Formats: sequence, structure tokens, C-alpha cells
Amino acid sequence: MTVAGIVVSALLIVVFVRSALPKIRRSESVSVTAQHLDVPVAMMYGVGYLEILGSVGLAAGMAFAPFGIAAAGSLALLMLGATGSHLRVRDYATSAAPLLIAAVAAALVAINCFRV
Repeated sequence: MTVAGIVVSALLIVVFVRSALPKIRRSESVSVTAQHLDVPVAMMYGVGYLEILGSVGLAAGMAFAPFGIAAAGSLALLMLGATGSHLRVRDYATSAAPLLIAAVAAALVAINCFRV
């Protein structure tokens, strides 16, 4: 893996683990967000576990690139879904963050797939 790939992977791991911990711990803010987005709270907990699994995949991808590519692609799709959830309830102020993270994850896939 390239140095750029390692740096981006490490940053994404930190972002997704920090995002997942409140969901897994079932904090009150997660329930409020779920109500705001009009989704079941259990779905938010599931998203937290998917974020942890994606982070593990990114870490494994540092040793075996196909794992990292699959994890980054999956996390990008997860963030596109999050963006859609925010846009569906016209929450335009916070919809940009997951889209930006999805773009970074997609860039990681590109770095690993098309490195010269």
C-alpha cells in the first residue's frame, strides 16, 4: 500500500471509530438523531457496528489491499446512505459531512485500485 493509502486509511479508521462508539454505546444523542431522521433506533446501532467492521477492514487492507478496497467501498456506500437520510428530512446543514467522508473513502479505493 502507498503512503497516501496508509494515511487516508488511518484517518478514516479514526473518523469511523469515533462515529461508531456513541452508536454502539447507545447514547441518548443517537436516539435523538434517529428520531430526527425518522429511522428506527436499532438501525443506528447497526450502522455503528457496520462502521466498526469497515474500520477493521480498512486496517486489514493495510496488509492485504483487497480487504481495504472492499471496506472503503462499503463505507462510501454507507455514507451515501447517510447523506440520503439527511437529505430526505431536508437536513441540509449536516448532509455535507457524510458526503465528504464518502468522497474520501472513494478516493482511498481509487488510490488502491489505480496506483501507478
